[in-house]
Amino acid sequence: MNSVSLSMEGVSIRYFSKEKLKNTITTRLYHLTKNDTSMYFHSHLLDSMIQNAGSTHQHVTILFDYLSNNNLLSKCSTLYCNTDGSVKQYRCANVICYLSFLSSKYHINIDRAIRDPGNG
Repeated sequence: MNSVSLSMEGVSIRYFSKEKLKNTITTRLYHLTKNDTSMYFHSHLLDSMIQNAGSTHQHVTILFDYLSNNNLLSKCSTLYCNTDGSVKQYRCANVICYLSFLSSKYHINIDRAIRDPGNG
């Protein structure tokens, strides 16, 4: 019998394209809706069942690198997060430190909302 462990995390991101934002600022029509967004889904596979603030930080760093390299994460932008309330991944003191690192590294603001505890 083979004892293989595998865990998966997924992140869906909605963002406004730079063209939409530029047009909104140029025309001074500041009414953007959910229909003006594009969605991107990113998943992480890990050969371990460990999911905590450290592993989540590693995954988010990979995601932010991708978004930054593809001009989808701009400096001075604000990232609004809505996440489940996993104690080990999102509701511990380490998360505040990791979010500060991410904010500083990518020069962005991070506004995170945490729902009721989900798993963990």
